[in-house]
Amino acid sequence: MGGNERVTHRIAVILWASKMGFMRYAGLIFAAQFLAAAQTVTLTASPSQINISGYASTNSARWQIVNISTNSSEYLRFWAASADSWMMVTSNPAYIRVGEPGSVGLIYVNGSLPAGQHRGSVTVYAPPAAPLVIPVVANLVDAVLSANPAAISVQGAAPAVLSVNVQVTYTLPAVLQAEAASQNGWLTLEKTYFGDSPANLVLRINTTVAPLGMNSGLVTLRANGVTKTVPVVLEVVTATKAMAVWPPRLDLLDGTNAQAPQGLEVRSLTGVAVPFTVEAAMAADWLHAPLGTWSAPARLPFSLDTTRLPTQAATSIMRLVPRDPTQEVLEVPVSFGRSAIGSGVIPQIADGGGFRTQITLVNDNPKEASVRMDLFRLISRTTRATEPWWPVFEGSPGWQQFRIPAFGVVSFETLGLPDQADSGWARVQSSLPVRGFAVYRQRQLSGRDQEASVPMLSERFSRFVLPFDQTGGQAAAMAVANGCGPAAQVSAAAVDDEGRLLGSTSLGSWPSLGHDAFLLSAALPVTAGRRGTVEFIGSPGCIAAVGLRFTSQGAFTSVDPQPPTRAYRLVFPQVADGGGFSTSLVITNLDIVPATVRLQFRGSGGEGAVWSSWDPGVPSTVTIAPSASVTVETSGAPEAATSGWAEATSSQRISGFAVFRRRQSPTELQEATVAGRAVGASRIVVPFDNTNGLVTSMAIVNGLTTAPLAAQVSIRDTAGQVVKSGAMQLGAGGHAAFEVPRRFPETDGKAGSLEISAPGGYLYVLPLRFAPGGAFTSVRVAE
Repeated sequence: MGGNERVTHRIAVILWASKMGFMRYAGLIFAAQFLAAAQTVTLTASPSQINISGYASTNSARWQIVNISTNSSEYLRFWAASADSWMMVTSNPAYIRVGEPGSVGLIYVNGSLPAGQHRGSVTVYAPPAAPLVIPVVANLVDAVLSANPAAISVQGAAPAVLSVNVQVTYTLPAVLQAEAASQNGWLTLEKTYFGDSPANLVLRINTTVAPLGMNSGLVTLRANGVTKTVPVVLEVVTATKAMAVWPPRLDLLDGTNAQAPQGLEVRSLTGVAVPFTVEAAMAADWLHAPLGTWSAPARLPFSLDTTRLPTQAATSIMRLVPRDPTQEVLEVPVSFGRSAIGSGVIPQIADGGGFRTQITLVNDNPKEASVRMDLFRLISRTTRATEPWWPVFEGSPGWQQFRIPAFGVVSFETLGLPDQADSGWARVQSSLPVRGFAVYRQRQLSGRDQEASVPMLSERFSRFVLPFDQTGGQAAAMAVANGCGPAAQVSAAAVDDEGRLLGSTSLGSWPSLGHDAFLLSAALPVTAGRRGTVEFIGSPGCIAAVGLRFTSQGAFTSVDPQPPTRAYRLVFPQVADGGGFSTSLVITNLDIVPATVRLQFRGSGGEGAVWSSWDPGVPSTVTIAPSASVTVETSGAPEAATSGWAEATSSQRISGFAVFRRRQSPTELQEATVAGRAVGASRIVVPFDNTNGLVTSMAIVNGLTTAPLAAQVSIRDTAGQVVKSGAMQLGAGGHAAFEVPRRFPETDGKAGSLEISAPGGYLYVLPLRFAPGGAFTSVRVAE
């Protein structure tokens, strides 16, 4: 009676209340308790159906979560299961009740079913609740994994590294993994993992480590559980040589030529254009290199980054990679070194056999300089070896160890005693920078003399050009000395006056302190009877050189080497024409493109006069091919000698020199040369020698063509003492030429120096030395 008792008891309570409202309320309470005792426990799922999208035939997993709720106030233990083998089910937590739901996890492993729609179910159990069945619908598709190209076959020559791109498309989101396999490891990948589709897969194929013939490799791709292979076949063939370069290496020195680009000539050997790419095999932030795509024939500019010069020697390698992988890859070593500064080299000294040499040094410093001079004589043309040399000097002075007073001048002259000519070079080392030159005097069979001067070079170069003219019986020669380092390999290449390559060759090795003098046509037979430009390369280290010109009338003169310095304007302080004189201007294009050069001639009005136009019969513009030279010559027609100066300007880098020619008779000729000057100076020291019948002449130009210039002149003796001071007036762009002893009588019969200064001005000066008998030559100026 327990149930009736509770009802009776509750009814009694309601009746005791003696209110109808209370009776109705009690009835509701009874009904609620009855219904509660009879309520059914239920389970609900959210979502009510599981939808799966995935890939067929793969092995990646897909997770789906379903929340499970109940109306039970009591804890119910629940679990889930599935009769479908392609699903795995988990539940969390183990118990649920109202307000504390649980969850069911469904794991579908891709690859369990083929592509299409598949149905299944998950059953959730939580007694006393009835089992809850959750429908499962799986919509499966095939995962995408494709490669384009699907197979690779390449041909290449060793040594080379080829790049092949493969575009791989796969279904996202996923990770693509790639791996390469090959014998000896000739096949590698730039990157092996990717997260985007399509992916650019870069294959590196190194022909260097693969044997000649057919080689097989494999690239394996994996994404979304799908695996795909890309076969790679490499045929290694013998390389064909399609290009050639000059020079074979580049040695860049700091100093005055640091900012000038040096050209690397790339020639096609196939008769057609050869596309190629320039790559840096070794990084070098000190080098400006023309990286990128080119086509041979081409001239590639290389230069130093002067803001990042290393503190010591450095090297790099540039690779020229043809587009055709069967063609040979060229590697060009590039090095940086410090130029040897602090000592001077006179690259040619001759004595005996009719030759004498006078060496003049100027101390352009306010302090005394201590100097040591060593001479080296060539003893073997085969090895170019030298030995210490002690020729006899006039008066037997102490020429090996001596001092030069402040602003002083010293000269030493050999006696020319040996019957056979000896040749060699001189090294000058001093406590302070000194400048100087040597003058060769040769006694001709006619009894007349010929002279040529050679400057002392304070900076040597690894590379320079020399214009040559071996037409009409003329001949060109070179003297080369290695005075600043280990053995140097010297090579040369010649082009004609149209810039066409005539040929290149190795001239062999110059040992340390080595020297040689040779005819250009003997070293480079292709230059015989031609006119053009020859370029010399010394590697490693630096070499000093001078060129020599010989005419069929017996005249000879020296030519300064033309280093690849940056110059867009050249001034030639003296041009003479008429009265037996003529002048040739030789202009060289040092740039990598054709150069248009404008020539302007200005006449001489003497001191104080402004410049005036002058037409000596020379074209006003010339076009010069890369690496080539052009020679223009004044007419020489006027009966009376006229003179002036010339200016050459261009948008490209140029160099050049002037040759003064004086015809003394139909069979006798005298010549002198001087390099065109790129920069004027506000102070110049000119050594003079008016002793023993010698006469120093001078041409001076005011580089300011729009304003006059007042120059101060100090005349010093050889001890550096001021003999007299004076002034010179030069009009705007003015030019004056005079004999020094006539303009400054204090110099007559004496030797010393003229110091000419014009603060804020630009002076260009050319000294000329005239010897008894008509010989004359130019003299290097100390600035």
